[in-house]
Amino acid sequence: ERGFSCLFCDKRFKRQKDINDHIRRVHEKKRDPQACPYCDKVISSKCGLTVHIRTHTGEKPYKCERCPASFAQRSAYNTHVRDVHQCLPGKVYQCDICSKSFASYNSWKEHRACVHTEERQFACTLCNATFKRKRDVRTHYIRKHEGRVKRPLCSVCGKILSSRTALVFHMRTHTGEKPYECGICHSKFAQPSQLKIHTRSHTGEKPYICEDCGACFADKGKLTGHKRTHTGERLFKCDVCGKHFATNEYLKCHKRCHMGAKPYKCEVCGKTFGLRASLAQHSNVHAETRPYFCEQCGKTFTQQGALRRHQRIHTGEKPYKCRACERTFTDMSTLRRH
Repeated sequence: ERGFSCLFCDKRFKRQKDINDHIRRVHEKKRDPQACPYCDKVISSKCGLTVHIRTHTGEKPYKCERCPASFAQRSAYNTHVRDVHQCLPGKVYQCDICSKSFASYNSWKEHRACVHTEERQFACTLCNATFKRKRDVRTHYIRKHEGRVKRPLCSVCGKILSSRTALVFHMRTHTGEKPYECGICHSKFAQPSQLKIHTRSHTGEKPYICEDCGACFADKGKLTGHKRTHTGERLFKCDVCGKHFATNEYLKCHKRCHMGAKPYKCEVCGKTFGLRASLAQHSNVHAETRPYFCEQCGKTFTQQGALRRHQRIHTGEKPYKCRACERTFTDMSTLRRH
């Protein structure tokens, strides 16, 4: 099984490390600066120029086999397949009950739901009907509600949206279209709200502040999710193992454990991780400086969050409360152990 494809020549490899070695050995040695005929950019190689020119021509040779989306780069295609269809190229998902194998995580999950359980976890948002499979919700909507209720339906995945505008934004998760570009780093986004939040990563603006612990956030959604770490509320359930999470983002990260996906890569040693937080924690191994220090005891830290947690030792602050017995703790990990 070779799940990693080279961005430049589509040669496939078993491990991320192998593809990194291949690029350094084969493509970086062939550096030959090339001027783009469409703009003033100079690209370091012919392979890189080929990929860059697609931003001008609109060519998208990598087509998704599961929906109408297409992409200019293999890496963008792989990200789409992983995040939208929850499938890793070259990976086989095997049912631990009957040993049947599937090419995608979604197919594996649907098989378990339909064959090995009676649970009907997919519900129609317009009536009380429930179903085993997501596709059955779409069929139900078309038969029972389409024409009677003016709420748009996604033709790809069957999701019911609140408005035509919401449908336009939602369809971009299938097509990969990202028309909103950051003027600073040129990152692209599907929605203007995403661009606005991203821009704060350059300005450092974090207008949403937690009243319990003082943590600051760039967008309101993350603050809402963070507040649940204080209340212990966990609304999002994993349909594979039943574990609950405070935010949908945490749930998505957790599901990568079941999929085997590790999209976060250390730029120093190449090691990959399923969670961004795990990568951040790992990065401390390579850190040469510890810029954050406690003014009361002089202890130093590589991350501001670690300093903030440490300072509670001196202040006596305990913002995390147990919902069962009202006992409070200085950090979430201690609350969870309790």
